Amino acid sequence: MHQHHGLLADHVDGGSVPAINDAGVELKASGVGQTVKVRGAARTILSDVDATFSPGNLTALMGPSGAGKTTLLSILRGGRCSMGSMAIDGAPYTTATRKLIVTVPQDDVLLAGLSPLEMLVYAAHLKLPRALGRAAKLARVQRVLSELNLEGEDQRTRIGSVDARGLSGGQRKRVSIGLELLTNPAVLLCDEPTSGLDAKMAADVVGILRALSQQQRRTVVATIHQPSFQLFARFDWLLLLSKGRVAYSGAALNAAAHFGALGFPTPPHENPADYMMRLLQDVEEARGLDLVAAWAEGAAAISQRAAHRLPSWKPVGVTVSMLGGGSGGGDNGGDGGLLEFAYRTSVLCHRTLYDSFKDPAKTLKTVILKSMVGLLCGTIWFGQGRSGSYGDIFSITGALFMCVTTSTLEVLLDTVLEFPLARALLLRELSNGHYSLRSYYVARTVANFWQACVNTVLVALPVYFMVGLSLTARQFGIFGGCLVLLELIGSCIGIMIGCTSNDINDARTQLVPVLAPLLIFSGYVVPYNNIPAYFTWAYYASFFQYSFALLMINEFADRTFTRDCPAQLAEQQVLAALEERLAPYWPPLPHNGTWPAHNGTWPAHNGTWPPPGPWRNWTWPPQLQFTCTGREYLQLVGMWPNKFGAISNYFAILAGYLALAFVATYVVLYRVTTMKMR
Repeated sequence: MHQHHGLLADHVDGGSVPAINDAGVELKASGVGQTVKVRGAARTILSDVDATFSPGNLTALMGPSGAGKTTLLSILRGGRCSMGSMAIDGAPYTTATRKLIVTVPQDDVLLAGLSPLEMLVYAAHLKLPRALGRAAKLARVQRVLSELNLEGEDQRTRIGSVDARGLSGGQRKRVSIGLELLTNPAVLLCDEPTSGLDAKMAADVVGILRALSQQQRRTVVATIHQPSFQLFARFDWLLLLSKGRVAYSGAALNAAAHFGALGFPTPPHENPADYMMRLLQDVEEARGLDLVAAWAEGAAAISQRAAHRLPSWKPVGVTVSMLGGGSGGGDNGGDGGLLEFAYRTSVLCHRTLYDSFKDPAKTLKTVILKSMVGLLCGTIWFGQGRSGSYGDIFSITGALFMCVTTSTLEVLLDTVLEFPLARALLLRELSNGHYSLRSYYVARTVANFWQACVNTVLVALPVYFMVGLSLTARQFGIFGGCLVLLELIGSCIGIMIGCTSNDINDARTQLVPVLAPLLIFSGYVVPYNNIPAYFTWAYYASFFQYSFALLMINEFADRTFTRDCPAQLAEQQVLAALEERLAPYWPPLPHNGTWPAHNGTWPAHNGTWPPPGPWRNWTWPPQLQFTCTGREYLQLVGMWPNKFGAISNYFAILAGYLALAFVATYVVLYRVTTMKMR
């Protein structure tokens, strides 16, 4: 039986995790090549790469920009290439063996609001088996943090980012590495781990990587760009690439001797790594010699003689003890059963909500901004719902339309702006098997639902009561439920646009063509009765139309108005016109039922008018009582009789739109993540 090393060698509560044995795991590239299509033309990124990456060695992957370093790192991760073959312990890659390999990206893709302890605890719950107890997971997290020299207050300091103060760059890099050490991976691939760090921080990170490779016999490969001599000397093995081909593969400290044998000794007081890079980039410096061809023709033998000082390695094959049982979310596939799926979904949902509301200042700012939107709308249309005037209907519809657009667009734009970072973290965690895409998407949807409820309360309460909308529990519930559905639809559209956009400008070019027709044919900008027949399909395709019509019917279908009704306004206009036309012929019509005698000459009947009779008690103008209903207005704008029956039918249609957006967003997200992880 092999003796297990590392952080996760123990088995607790019946759960097992991937563990490596003393033999380690070897990766071997044989004639590997990679081509991609650029504007329809094939472009070769890698060509005929032969290399072996052995356990216990820290390998530096170097080369000029465009040499194919990151591409080779991706091939080492997935085992997929256009030409040649990749092997892990002498066998082809499988879904199970891919779980032994993890990648640490160049950018420290972390949740800036969490602390290292919180970040790793969530990762432990996601990656480790559910059967492993909470105490055991926490002990494992503490052991990883200790190995990474993150102690005391550093564990509880917020991670931060470039824009938000927190940990230093070196500490963030160590947290990024620590996320992948929880399951004790056999192979650790690091993309530019020293990028952006000063000399001390870079030395600390490389020192940790070297300790991980030698003390625990991991296979560690790191791309690195122009390291200092002290940094370069810490690497055991060097793979040097130039234009996608191998220029050197052997012991790092023997690389200078290899190039010296070719007639290029390192100048005194110069870093060998810098000199080798200059030789690969400057044809004049290399005096026209093809260094790649020189290596391919047999110059490698010079360095191979010195390689015997490194420990020999013999493939032993991947064993059951290496794979363990139930090691996290899998290779973007299943979650190990329904219980594991539900467990990881709940952890992800909790992490999303906790990250959103952890920072009191950020939470207070969000509450204030959301409330200000509601207060602004309530102030602009203050009290118009209580006036009883038919003339205020149009103003109230403006408030309703503002609620519809604000609920959708605000969450949509927030999601589009936030999703680039979320996408980077999603790709990293999917690639390293933290969870499946299904778990992430369901968790994100549940978290969005609760956030939508909070946002609706903050916006709807001020608007509803300040404007003076109908004060019944049923109507308020319909109002709030409609806004929640709109926020969820906006969130789905935001994720769809955010995951397919490279930056905010790209997102803006997608937003306008999507939203402009939906808003124009919402029933507010252009009423239904005024829409040309050839555009009525756009009216029925707009979910804004259904939500706006739902709120309009909810508010006005049962309302009665006693002021400024259309008939009342028409009567007043008729009387005013009559007075204007008759004024030249006799004195103004009285408003007190009497007419002046005018010296007894006119009118007759003893100087009084009208003559004796029942009409003497009439008043002018007549005082008539007018009433009108909200349905008259709804009929005027084409919303009554309502086209889809009861209000519940409108909710059903909006729910159908949400289901369609939910499925479409998942399909787009799946395709994007699959393409990005290739």
